[in-house]
Amino acid sequence: MVINSSLGTHEEIAEAKPLNEIAEFDSPFRVHADGTITDVHYEYAPSLQDDRLDSDRWELLNGYSGQDRYSGPIMHNSEYIGGQLERDILETPGVYVVVVSQYLNVCDTCGEEVTVIGGDTEPERMTHVYGTDDDYDHEATDDETYLEGWAVARLKVS
Repeated sequence: MVINSSLGTHEEIAEAKPLNEIAEFDSPFRVHADGTITDVHYEYAPSLQDDRLDSDRWELLNGYSGQDRYSGPIMHNSEYIGGQLERDILETPGVYVVVVSQYLNVCDTCGEEVTVIGGDTEPERMTHVYGTDDDYDHEATDDETYLEGWAVARLKVS
């Protein structure tokens, strides 16, 4: 890595490698107009939970997943930054970050999206978001975060 003092920051220029080898989870990087890629140490990486970013300053890149009947922003764990996704990132200057997709409140029994109900005066239990308590009622075994896939976010231009 070489320090590029002409940028006026402490960004580092990455060696010429495929973007998939350069990009790291939760480490923002800048793509410059000349195609160079630099680390960005002054920008935080947003969290991606339940398909939503925790910041309005970032937007998810959409339509690059090769999953069957799905073209949303969440990439399968087996996918990587390559092909059209890599070309579009390298051709569009900006600040990007690769983030892990986290999900909360997924039923341990069937994997469906659920919400936790109860609490203060009654025991917590999970119930499916789409359906009634009578149709779907499973015990909440924990409140873990489930990791499933990843996405690329781009800092919005203001």
